[in-house]
Amino acid sequence: MELHLVKRIEDPDTKARNVVNVQMRIRRIKLDRVSRSDIFSVGSTTARNPETSETYKAVNLIERSTSAVSLFSMRPGASADAYVWLRVPEGTNTINIYVPDTQAFNNVPIVN
Repeated sequence: MELHLVKRIEDPDTKARNVVNVQMRIRRIKLDRVSRSDIFSVGSTTARNPETSETYKAVNLIERSTSAVSLFSMRPGASADAYVWLRVPEGTNTINIYVPDTQAFNNVPIVN
């Protein structure tokens, strides 16, 4: 898995800029042996402020996130793009990102 863009955006409902769009690419390695249970729950992604340890969650799992990505349904070597919106207060410029069942992405800058 790799991050493509972590960008602050405006919440369309409140017009506040307290939302971060995390865009990622999930790739199935050619030699991977996968089962039906090898699924990434993109909407369960969280973030943490590395300075304060405050935790941030997804805005709306249904409307503001890619549904689960199944490695089993992907051909070997194929990839899938995914995204999730996280509620991150304005003024927070760096976050640690945690996608379930992957290694943490630490000290990721937020593009304004």
